Amino acid sequence: MNADRRAAHRASRGLCPTGIADHGSTRALCGQGRVAEASDTLTKALALAAYGPGKDDPAATALAVTGNNLACALEEKTSRTRDEDGLMLRAAEAGRRFWEISGNWMNVERAEYRLAHTQLQLADAGELFFAHEVLAKCHHAAGDASAATTHRDEAAAQLARIDDEGFKSFCEEELGKLRASLG
Repeated sequence: MNADRRAAHRASRGLCPTGIADHGSTRALCGQGRVAEASDTLTKALALAAYGPGKDDPAATALAVTGNNLACALEEKTSRTRDEDGLMLRAAEAGRRFWEISGNWMNVERAEYRLAHTQLQLADAGELFFAHEVLAKCHHAAGDASAATTHRDEAAAQLARIDDEGFKSFCEEELGKLRASLG
């Protein structure tokens, strides 16, 4: 074990037995409304992993699990603060990064799903407009006219939430093309 790994291991023993992050403590801190502490814990754990844990290093798996579980816990909240939103995104990104190191293709795929779900939770009206637009096109291509119409209508509903008039105009043009393509 090189000096950086030994130092990280010693410094993080209080965080968890695997040496880097405790997926239970960050989630528990968030659940108690102690978001700043949860964020600090995640930040410290990520800093301790700066040595670059490899596939067989339990720290990589611990960080993957921590990131995923913390992001999931924050996504489940009915309302979040701006700090919680930032922590949720950092956690999902960390989970994705460390599943790439320590996991298999299925872990990475699920981490991608978690990150996409997190991004969706944070999405603004413009992003949601385009998400529904593409879903309408997919359902149309699959022959599901009812679902295509539902997503077209959801895309249209997002227009009222777009503040930037230039961007809103662009989205309205795209909606017109979508309506024409759906018939």
